[in-house]
Amino acid sequence: MKKYIALIVVCLPIALFSQKEEKDKSSKPTVEEQLKEVFKDENFKAGFKDALTNLKLIKEENYAELIKFNTKLIKKNKKNESAYTYRATGYYFMEQYDEALVDINKALKLKKSAGSYHIKANVLFALGQYEKVIEVSEVIIKKYRDYKELSLVMWGLGMAYYEKSNYTESISNFKKYYIMTNDEAGRAYVGYCNILLEDYEEGIKILNSIKSETVKDQLYNEYLGIGYKGLGDYESSKTAFLKTNELSKGVHDYEVGESYFNTQNFEKAIEYYTKYIAKGSDDAYVANYYRGVSYFKLDKYEEALSDFKIYEVKDPSHSEMNYYLSRIFYSKKDYVQSSACIEKALLKEKDFFNFYLQGEIYFQQGKNTLALKAFQSAQALDPEHGNVHYYIGVCHIRLGDKVKGCDFYQKAKELGASDMDNVIKQDCN
Repeated sequence: MKKYIALIVVCLPIALFSQKEEKDKSSKPTVEEQLKEVFKDENFKAGFKDALTNLKLIKEENYAELIKFNTKLIKKNKKNESAYTYRATGYYFMEQYDEALVDINKALKLKKSAGSYHIKANVLFALGQYEKVIEVSEVIIKKYRDYKELSLVMWGLGMAYYEKSNYTESISNFKKYYIMTNDEAGRAYVGYCNILLEDYEEGIKILNSIKSETVKDQLYNEYLGIGYKGLGDYESSKTAFLKTNELSKGVHDYEVGESYFNTQNFEKAIEYYTKYIAKGSDDAYVANYYRGVSYFKLDKYEEALSDFKIYEVKDPSHSEMNYYLSRIFYSKKDYVQSSACIEKALLKEKDFFNFYLQGEIYFQQGKNTLALKAFQSAQALDPEHGNVHYYIGVCHIRLGDKVKGCDFYQKAKELGASDMDNVIKQDCN
């Protein structure tokens, strides 16, 4: 937003005299003649000199001196609307937004103009008062339709709605900005908002149509990554996040790690999650979880266990984490801890894999009745799973019902469970 306020302020003297239309346009009045219309007789020379000084200080980005200079002018004349406007500009660039708002309100009280309203909108945006930005911008649109920087008002409105997460209204205003300027930055934000509205195809289509290399910055590639991820195109998502991470010098290590994770390149996922964790971010524990899963997928159970223990402090009831912990303890034949973890997982999510693992744990402990119940719950969720029928059959045989057990063996064979001919020959003949 700040790159635009300088343009607004630099144009203020022109905006002031451009409001007075010349009856004879063919005469082409000089800038000096037009400025006379603004400053009038005795005030002209002093006013013209002050304006040039202000513009010089803005060009030099000497905002502290800009504030001092206009403070002197205000002391001489407390009704100097331009001095309040320029001092507000100085405060704005010095990030003293409350002071800027006080001054621009004083300027508007002395004289209302589109430029001053526009500066106020920028100050309000910096203060995070997005609803008021919208209100002030609507005043400009309704009362100053010939305002030369109306396109920037549309940009500001788009950004205000964007910050308020009203992406539909944001799209409307960015489209108007793009139509007025042909600036592809506006079209890019239309794409971003479509992605935020989960219309990933439209968002990606818009972003891929952009030709300006200047627009294809970190944010552009970040949204491309989000869009492709939303479509399940993890390879394209990874490419986009690698680019945005390169441009941001590592800011998006987490997203790159996630992209490698989604494409099942767990070694690379671990590399980038480790980089993110090293930064000590408040949400680093989330990266610990996914790094833990990556280690688990690579059968590095000790490393996985360490990461899950870190994540567990923040979210002890996380179903998938408890499932992975249960599998790790199961691999260690620590069935007590394995059972405790799978019970936590089942409290949050009664899915096939949790019931199946619970059945395996009870089976290893010789708790055949409990194992049978767990496998039956798994069977209800996936009746075509061959191994579930095998385990149900074994449990029935262990509990003394050989006929029923062998029936389940036969069903397991039909569903493709391995080595069932030998099992049936051994247990059922």
